[in-house]
Amino acid sequence: MQALSHANESTGPAVHRRRVAAIAVVVVVGSSFAFLSGYRWGSDSLFPFHAPLWLAIPVSVCIGITVIGATRLSSRRRRRLVAGMAVIAAVSATTAGALLGDRAFHEAYDNCINDGAAIQAELRAHHEEHGTFPDDLSDLIEPVPCRVVGRGSILEYHRSATGYRIAFGDWLGECIGTDVEPLACHK
Repeated sequence: MQALSHANESTGPAVHRRRVAAIAVVVVVGSSFAFLSGYRWGSDSLFPFHAPLWLAIPVSVCIGITVIGATRLSSRRRRRLVAGMAVIAAVSATTAGALLGDRAFHEAYDNCINDGAAIQAELRAHHEEHGTFPDDLSDLIEPVPCRVVGRGSILEYHRSATGYRIAFGDWLGECIGTDVEPLACHK
């Protein structure tokens, strides 16, 4: 009798609900990580041509753990359903993250193009007032323009002994401005 009650405890509805809840948590956490990874990839200036290998890790882990967890469910139909949902969730989260990251990168890129002349004007004004260019753009402009959430600014600023250089770009070209040249984009 004791063996029978032990078997019912390991396959009862409460155990099944806990397993499904654990699998749901793994899918949510894995998909969230996949979304953030996809966002970071999408906000790269080389998207979609430069997919980092590490991007496959959160997607694979989410799918793998969920499929393994699904094998612990009672019916074959449920196992297939949960495994399919895990694959869809991980791939969808990564794709959504990549597309939103790409959009964020292009908004920052457009901001750099629109604000480039104003940034250079502020750099000139700082030089006229202090006799030198700032060490960092954050010393001049707060917050630094052309930011992508989770990545920082795509605008690169380099100060030299006699001037400065600002630059940003994507896989098609680069925009460069200096203390003597206005911002110009080249494909």
